[in-house]
Amino acid sequence: MQGFAMETPMMDTSQPDRYENILHLITLWQDFEKEHERTGENRQARLEEFSVWMQQRLQERRKNNDSTTDPIQHAMAIRTALAVDNGTISHQPTDADGMISILLGRMGRYAKLYTKKALDGQLVASIDEFVLLAAIIQYERTQGEPTKSEVYSATLTETTTGSEIMRRLEKSGLVEEYADTKDKRMKRVRLTPRGKEAFFQTAQQMGAASHIIAGSLTNAQKEEFIYLLTLLDTFHSKIYTEHRTESFTDIEVHATGQREHKIS
Repeated sequence: MQGFAMETPMMDTSQPDRYENILHLITLWQDFEKEHERTGENRQARLEEFSVWMQQRLQERRKNNDSTTDPIQHAMAIRTALAVDNGTISHQPTDADGMISILLGRMGRYAKLYTKKALDGQLVASIDEFVLLAAIIQYERTQGEPTKSEVYSATLTETTTGSEIMRRLEKSGLVEEYADTKDKRMKRVRLTPRGKEAFFQTAQQMGAASHIIAGSLTNAQKEEFIYLLTLLDTFHSKIYTEHRTESFTDIEVHATGQREHKIS
């Protein structure tokens, strides 16, 4: 990852698009100011009003069946639409942290839709089942056949939820439990021949869904996105592993401590 972070040419490829978006945004601001002046307003136009104006403009474009939504308009429309207070537009724009959470949540919903459709008609009935099967195979390749608790830990799955999913997999004949050869008290799990066949068939569908989820990102953008998400995953993994059972207040303290340690 360190080597990747130093590859400045990759970052340079997006500069023309950035500048084009900035110029487009300036042009839109000029259009907004002209409309503002025509209304006879004596005061200076505000960014909050510009945000509302952008939302209205986007709605007009949708009514005209224009499918070429500009990324800047789309982002600002999301900010405005989410800044709602008792049914009216609030003049408190969503900050960067909020937008990250919102957009990650939206991406999760898109991914859920695509993967659900990709799994239609498959023996593997849900993304949760697929994730557990993938974890068993990956664990087996690197460390040997796992215990159920090791599978749950690797997939960030709560024990109760994981147990329910594992029971479904065993009932479907995709997974089997067996006693450890060295310690008969320890139970391990592995995919059955039927499970392996079902998994690799499903993996093809999931690969197609992943291709849709990645959208129109270039290879360089995908690598940068993976890098950023890995940074986030590293940050949250420690909190989840060590502090997930604590109160939200305590988690806030741990998160703040990690950020300050990173900065120092």
